[in-house]
Amino acid sequence: MLREIELVSQEEPTRLQQGFVAHDECSGKKLDDECVTAYETFKCGQEKEPALLSKIVQNNFGNSTIFKPPTPCVPPPRTCWISNAYPCVKNQTATDLINKTRYDGNGTLMTNNNMTVYVSNMVASLNPIDAYKHCCSIGMKMLEPETRAESNFIMSTFSSNHYALVGETEFINQSHEVWCQSRKVLPDNMYYDLQSRYPCAPSILTADHFSRGFMSVTMAGSDIVDYFLYPEKYNFTYTGLNKFLCVET
Repeated sequence: MLREIELVSQEEPTRLQQGFVAHDECSGKKLDDECVTAYETFKCGQEKEPALLSKIVQNNFGNSTIFKPPTPCVPPPRTCWISNAYPCVKNQTATDLINKTRYDGNGTLMTNNNMTVYVSNMVASLNPIDAYKHCCSIGMKMLEPETRAESNFIMSTFSSNHYALVGETEFINQSHEVWCQSRKVLPDNMYYDLQSRYPCAPSILTADHFSRGFMSVTMAGSDIVDYFLYPEKYNFTYTGLNKFLCVET
């Protein structure tokens, strides 16, 4: 519910705070019957913040498209799984080196529309956790494209057909997803295929050369997040990811 409040309060700090206050007042109701509890909680929300509650209901149960696949598949939500598991630690020596030489052996600093971007070297198989930690070590964060122009810039760094890792996203509901660091909502035109953006299998978001946009990528036969967190449990190493980009925080 807190994520839903955050979603409908984008760029409005006052409205966000009012939503949190209403949540604190209404979320603690505990009655003997679950249906009565739900009713009293909803009624409280209607009294405290009717416009905000109405928007939350619209986001979840309105006329928006219900994406494939249908029930009984429940798409596993994408989460901020790396940043939740690992602190972002800056290495001042590494930061000074990349700022001075523009190259650190793993990638190069480039400029795109007045935006400083660190573009990694091409590798055969990239681990998202290593990419996240490297961005942190040089005082940057993983790229979270907010426009198709930024997405296309990713593709322009490729010399052939490959997949690039982008920042983490967090699933809010079946029609909204946000970047973990900026908390910005990803618009529909940032997805390659709206009908399959929330697959039945666990997934992470990447940018690929073919679509010049975003698409969900799953690890066949396993939980992709579990695979990267606990690789020792699996007997394969190829990830299909070849490059990552970092930007200033």
